[in-house]
Amino acid sequence: MILNDGLEIEDSLITDLIKCGEQAHEISQAHHLDPGSNGFTFGSDRYHRATELSTPFLEDSGFRVTRKGAGLRAAREGLELHFATARGSDLTNKANFDIGASNARHRAAQVNLYVQNSFEGIDFGGFGGRARSIIHVIWSGDIDAGLTAVYVGKMIEKSGQHLEWEELVRVDGSGIQVTLDKLDDTEIPMPTYEHQPEPVFHLGLISDEKSNVN
Repeated sequence: MILNDGLEIEDSLITDLIKCGEQAHEISQAHHLDPGSNGFTFGSDRYHRATELSTPFLEDSGFRVTRKGAGLRAAREGLELHFATARGSDLTNKANFDIGASNARHRAAQVNLYVQNSFEGIDFGGFGGRARSIIHVIWSGDIDAGLTAVYVGKMIEKSGQHLEWEELVRVDGSGIQVTLDKLDDTEIPMPTYEHQPEPVFHLGLISDEKSNVN
């Protein structure tokens, strides 16, 4: 696939990353009922399994693969891949994926903005030397359904440290491509007053009441 700014990721690599996401979700689902498991262990498990399974395919495609903390980074000339997981297939819903939830994403969006506005060959210093465009690969899914979608996207920073997708493409073949005019930046819907549940009061007689004498 070729992104809007001319960056290219081989279709064969995209296919391999989708398969790695599927396998990672299947393994994580199988282990979800192990003692001590919960929703957080499932989320961490699927991320680390997907990135570990992806590593040999990334290296075969000419990427230098490293870990920065828990996060996987894959870099080659002009391009750096970051990876993430989401709760559901709709990344425009903040309940599924909060684009601005981490410092690493803010940094990626800042780098992309600098690269976009720069002249070729400029050294960005604080951005780690010659900056590369940072593209995110995001595996979406949940405990019940497994992998539900895979996205490739590029974040940029707007005024007030607000992040948004400059480009977001669904690549798993199960859904249409998501373009900027379809992105929804609304807040997570909250129930109105009239839809709030009625409060429940548990009333009963006090059979034995102690009196305190001061």
